[in-house]
Amino acid sequence: MTTDLDDGADLTAAMERALRDARPANDPGPAAIAAGRRIQGRRRAGLAATGAAAVAAVVVLAVPLIGGATGSTDDRTGGVAAADQSSKPDTATPTTADPDNPFDVELPRGWWDMPADQMLAALEDRLPAGVRIVDADPLGEGRNSIGAVDVLIEGPDGTGRLSLMLRPRQLTAEEIPDPVTTTDADGNEVTSVMAEGVPYERNIRCRDSYLACEFIENAAGERIGDVSTEQDGGTTYHNADLLGPDGGAINLYVADSIGEKPGYEPPLAEAPPLTFAQVRALVQDPIWTSYRP
Repeated sequence: MTTDLDDGADLTAAMERALRDARPANDPGPAAIAAGRRIQGRRRAGLAATGAAAVAAVVVLAVPLIGGATGSTDDRTGGVAAADQSSKPDTATPTTADPDNPFDVELPRGWWDMPADQMLAALEDRLPAGVRIVDADPLGEGRNSIGAVDVLIEGPDGTGRLSLMLRPRQLTAEEIPDPVTTTDADGNEVTSVMAEGVPYERNIRCRDSYLACEFIENAAGERIGDVSTEQDGGTTYHNADLLGPDGGAINLYVADSIGEKPGYEPPLAEAPPLTFAQVRALVQDPIWTSYRP
């Protein structure tokens, strides 16, 4: 039995959300936390494309709860591999449902479902003079999907990476379905668990270790986002988080390296291709919350 923790997002993104504020006794420091801030495009499933609620903390906590299974994480699949097959969740019934969308629940839809081609067109129109997209699919995997784009951009100082993610409203505890066990084409049972997410508000903070950080406030003076400049593994990047309407949120990452994560590749630019001010303006552009499904 394989345990699949599916929130419609890559495991890396889920782990970052769940563990961003967790500080163990032997605190690894901001560098380790910064490594998780690289948000990747989320996996979708047809019309139920809006990722919803699962958190990566369940990787640690839910596996024992659903039968004492242990295994190693695989960030290519977003699941936990080689789990113990000796037990199953009491509430789960084996089925042959689509393993990419096994939950009998209508996931929330909204502006975060903007198609990638529309996001790319909007991004191209809003990049400042002298900055252009040089690769709209740097991994060659069709990574750009509904509500997420991942591109390489070139500016006067060199080439770097830009990722933009529209994050959906999370399911409430009452909306979260029970674990579901499905059977794949090879006859293997796969248990999927969806769990309540960490509130997006937890991402809004400035740390002393950041090179620069500013909060974004609404008209009432409430903090609804932040923009920061950070370094990790030789990568310098700007990261912006912004709460959107209807419970969604926006994340924008712009780095001086083309690496998939900070520290994966040496810098190819003297600085991130967009400035701090340009990142702040871009994440607040109303185009990202304008789509209506």
